[in-house]
Amino acid sequence: MDTSTMLTMTRLATREPGAMPALDAPAFRRPLSRRSFLAAAGATAVSLAILKTASAQDGGDITAQMAIPFRTTTDLNLRESPSTSARVLKVMPSGAYVTGGETIQAGFRRVSYQGTLGWAFDEYLSETNGGSFDPGPVIGVRLTTVRVNFRTGPTQLHDVIMVLDADTRLEVSAMTDGGYRFAWLPAETSQGQRRAGWVADAYLKAETTTPPPPPPPTGSPVTVLASLNLRSAPSTSSSVLLVMPEGATARWSGVSRDGFLQVTYGSTTGWAFAEYLQVASGPVAGYGRTTAALNLREQPNLSARVLLVIPEGAEIRLGDQFSNGFRSVTYQGTSGWASTAYIRVA
Repeated sequence: MDTSTMLTMTRLATREPGAMPALDAPAFRRPLSRRSFLAAAGATAVSLAILKTASAQDGGDITAQMAIPFRTTTDLNLRESPSTSARVLKVMPSGAYVTGGETIQAGFRRVSYQGTLGWAFDEYLSETNGGSFDPGPVIGVRLTTVRVNFRTGPTQLHDVIMVLDADTRLEVSAMTDGGYRFAWLPAETSQGQRRAGWVADAYLKAETTTPPPPPPPTGSPVTVLASLNLRSAPSTSSSVLLVMPEGATARWSGVSRDGFLQVTYGSTTGWAFAEYLQVASGPVAGYGRTTAALNLREQPNLSARVLLVIPEGAEIRLGDQFSNGFRSVTYQGTSGWASTAYIRVA
C-alpha cells in the first residue's frame, strides 16, 4: 500500500472536518485509463504558469490553459495544493461542473470551481460524465462598459480569447461563476458558430433601447387658457391625471360631455373643462345630435332667453366656442348656446 493511499484511508477513517464524504485519492487501485496514464507520465514535469499582461479589465494578468470541462464523479475536496495534507478550500458535490488544465501533480489536477482555483484528485474528474455543459438559453443582451477580456473560463487564469471594446454587444446566459458570466458574441464565425466565453459581470450593462416615437397627434388643436386639470373622467370629482400649463396646446378628440372636452396632452388623454379651452381657428368636427329635447339659448347660461327647443335626436351644427358648460351650435339656421351634457358628437 503506497503512502498516498494510507494517508487517504487514515483521513477517511478520522472523517476530516468539512469533508466527511469527500474523496481526494482512491482507497483502492483500479485500471488506469489512457487519460490517467498520460497524466501520470507527465506528472514529473511541473507546468510553469504563462505570464501575460492583460490589455483589458478583469483584474488579472496571468493566463493559462484551463478550458477543459469536467464533472466530479463523487463529492470531492478542492485543495490548496496537490497533496492530501493540504488545506481544503471547498467540497465540490458529485456532478459539479469544473474547468481544468493539463497540469497534474501527484495525481491532482489544477481546476477552477465557482471562481476558486485549487487542486482535485484527477481520478474523480470525468470528461465523459457530462463534461460538456449547457449554459442555458440567452436571457438578454448586455454591453461592455470598458475594454474587457473575453476568456475561455471564469477565472483570471483562463486564456484571453480576445479583448472586447467598450460597447461590444453580447448575448448573455444566466450562468455566472466567480464574478464572470457566460456569453456569446452575436456574430457567427466562418464555421457558422457563435463564439462563446466568459466576461467579468462587473463590466456589463443592460442594453437600453430608444422607445419608438409617439404617433402623430390627432384631433383638433386647442389652447389652454389657464392652468387646467386634465381629469380621468368628465367630472370635477374624478382624479387629476396632470395639470396642463397656461398656453399649452392639446388635441381635442371631438368628444364633449357635461361641460368637458376629451383631449390629449402629450401622451395622456383625459377630460378638461371646456370653458378654459380655446379651439383653434378653422373647421371643427362639425355635426352632432341632441340626446334629449334641448333649449337653444341666446347666451351660455340658464337665465338667458330660449330661442327655440331642439327636439331629441335632431342634427345640429357644432360651433367652436365653449362657456359655462354650454357650446355654440346652429339648428335650422338659428345660432345660439346649448348644454354640452345633451349633445353627442356625430
